[in-house]
Amino acid sequence: MRLSAFSRQGRSRSHNEDSFLMVHQQTGALMAVADGVGGSQAGEVASHLATQILNDQFSRAAQGAPPEALMQEAFVAAHHAVMDTRRLPDTPGRDMGTTLTCAWIIQGEVVVGHAGDSRLYLLRQGAIRQLTEDHSVTGELARRGQITRAQAQHHPQRHVLTNALGDRSFWVDVRTWPLEAADLLCLCTDGLIDALDTEEVAHIILEAGVEEGPSRLIAAALEAGAQDDVTVLVAAVDQEDVEVRA
Repeated sequence: MRLSAFSRQGRSRSHNEDSFLMVHQQTGALMAVADGVGGSQAGEVASHLATQILNDQFSRAAQGAPPEALMQEAFVAAHHAVMDTRRLPDTPGRDMGTTLTCAWIIQGEVVVGHAGDSRLYLLRQGAIRQLTEDHSVTGELARRGQITRAQAQHHPQRHVLTNALGDRSFWVDVRTWPLEAADLLCLCTDGLIDALDTEEVAHIILEAGVEEGPSRLIAAALEAGAQDDVTVLVAAVDQEDVEVRA
């Protein structure tokens, strides 16, 4: 498994509300991105707390624990940590929250945990596929066929979330996908998607590869006028990663 990550805060921001996690494990790799909401300082606290709790949960996980159940429990623990922090008297924001999207590459599969509108893409044989659904107003409208995905990218309500850690309506979308050798996985926050369409993302990753892909994507997003924080993680699946499939 080859991993690469790059994070860049928006041009007009004093705080980076994004956080990411990238950890090699004996059984595979753990990757996650989080994009905080609720004001710059509050969002920064929430996103960093979410990735920290996620890492702690997976570090303490018992050998042989069901992967999807472990992902569910880790997200719930991170959600409760954000909620508990919101109740503290010196909290930076009472409405703090964060998106969280996690990819756990294990035994020839990727176990995906997701809440919010950060994204996980799979690139296979030159084609790109979004493995997560946007938990946002525009995501819901696109799924109902009321707007196109292209229209959703520039819709005035594109940043209104319907699900996130810290929300009273929080829930976790957990799914498992089989992997193949030479697959590429790309995790990103919405700062990238606001600036580049899906085909542009695929083209840059396929051209630049794992090592240069994240930095090239962020450079392209900033060149296109991105104002939000942008975080990108890319992983390449090798033959040995899929040979361990149970």
